[in-house]
Amino acid sequence: MLVTDLNLSDGSWVIDFGGFRGDWTAAILERYRTKVLVVEPVPDFANQASERFRNRSNVQVLNFLIGRSEGLRKVYLDEDATGYWASGRSVVVEQKPLSQLLSLIGGDSVGVASINIEGGEYELLELLLETSSIGKFETLLIQFHQTVDFSLDRYTKLQLGLSVEHNLTWDYPFVWQRWDKRQQSTPNGQGSKILGKK
Repeated sequence: MLVTDLNLSDGSWVIDFGGFRGDWTAAILERYRTKVLVVEPVPDFANQASERFRNRSNVQVLNFLIGRSEGLRKVYLDEDATGYWASGRSVVVEQKPLSQLLSLIGGDSVGVASINIEGGEYELLELLLETSSIGKFETLLIQFHQTVDFSLDRYTKLQLGLSVEHNLTWDYPFVWQRWDKRQQSTPNGQGSKILGKK
């Protein structure tokens, strides 16, 4: 479901936030001829992804995370649950500003972005909304997490912010959501489905 029915043409940009070892990117490449930016801040995981895609000129692995400014952040290792609130050993990773990532895309739009960054999605999405960069993204696949600092108010504000330019196409609450950029003629929220609830 996370790689099917995506409106991607040859050369479309795809961003894999929290790329880990590149599993989702690999699944995308099996179906589409896209250009992929894999954003993975943990050096060990980024190195594994770089090795995996070493013969793919259309894939670039970026060994940093995205924030408001350049600097260093501490994350905690726990395989694919690595993040700010994981329970493993800590590692210091690089943070780069959003502008550095978007400069790689230029004036193009992003066909699809997968955001699975273990609680870091709140800060990233807030940044995309604050900078009005969210409009560059045609489809957003987002995994929201209920981390130790989870705030329903913060989550609700993000949902409202996303709905300004995108429709919630389907929703497995706190599993995955899909948001698609709304066409001018499409009413706000039309076609959204909440799934996974009885």
